[in-house]
Amino acid sequence: MTKMKILSLVMITLTSLITLTSANASSYCSEWTQQDRITCIFAGESANFYRRQCENPCGRYDSGACQKEEACYFDNPQTFESPCSEWTPVRGVTCYDPNSQSWEQSWVRACTIGLRETWCSREKPFN
Repeated sequence: MTKMKILSLVMITLTSLITLTSANASSYCSEWTQQDRITCIFAGESANFYRRQCENPCGRYDSGACQKEEACYFDNPQTFESPCSEWTPVRGVTCYDPNSQSWEQSWVRACTIGLRETWCSREKPFN
């Protein structure tokens, strides 16, 4: 390999590392903590309320890359295998699905990032 090719590879590697480091630094959050004496309702059942602090918190209309600072779920969100819990049907609650033009099952999930947490469909939504 020529010196120019090696130098180019080193520069690309360094640039990638700097980009990854700054992306991880901007999304830092503290650990989830369960709030004592506070409960919430998840899928029609009593659940635990969790909070954390983040450098990139979700605002009212944010989605995707923002970090949620509050969650209502049975277990600590730290245990999720993906950014969201599994979709759970809300027993006894239906919603109007404009796609099927009929009343369908209401579904909920808890997420740690700004993703959709409610869904309306006959079948379980994909994660």
